[in-house]
Amino acid sequence: MRGSVIKATSFVHYVLGGKISKGDVVVDATMGNGNDTLFLARCVGPNGSVFSFDIQQIALDRTLKNLTDNELNGYNVRL
Repeated sequence: MRGSVIKATSFVHYVLGGKISKGDVVVDATMGNGNDTLFLARCVGPNGSVFSFDIQQIALDRTLKNLTDNELNGYNVRL
């Protein structure tokens, strides 16, 4: 679309959403606030696994809160 602005993360979610299946194992190498970790957890479902990494404690804390707030704390997500 000419003149449209698409966020890079929205585009990546669109592309990955079609490639990731329930039960898959995926990696989020830069968890930040946990938005991508949350997206990946929803894609793989409770039988999949997400391994999410960051060097900052605040990123770990925010991601854990994000997962808990969205009731995905029972999913197989390793921070």
